[in-house]
Amino acid sequence: MIRTLSILCFLTILAITVFAGMRSEAIPEVFEHQDWLHHAVAFIALVCSARWAFPNTHAFWTLLYCLLLGLLIELFQGLLPHRTSSVADMIANTTGVIIGIAIATLVKHKLALRHAAKGW
Repeated sequence: MIRTLSILCFLTILAITVFAGMRSEAIPEVFEHQDWLHHAVAFIALVCSARWAFPNTHAFWTLLYCLLLGLLIELFQGLLPHRTSSVADMIANTTGVIIGIAIATLVKHKLALRHAAKGW
């Protein structure tokens, strides 16, 4: 049941990330460069949910797939009439992926230590 929920969580975050990236209009900004925050948070959530849903997948593959997704979204945005591709957005995506990998690795390590201490 938990495995199913974790995969459902990942698929939901993936769908939201892709949908937000493929919209014909950008999400309105309240402050300057708010979109960078959106990119980073989306990819942190995507990576963390991917590591939770697929714990046996090596972190390298998660990193690679998420970076490729970010690149594809940015390239697609360049094809939309009211959107543009941006190196800064790709940097924000990459930053989010790296932070997400770090968070997921740290959580996995802490859980492993907790399980070892309990003798599981």
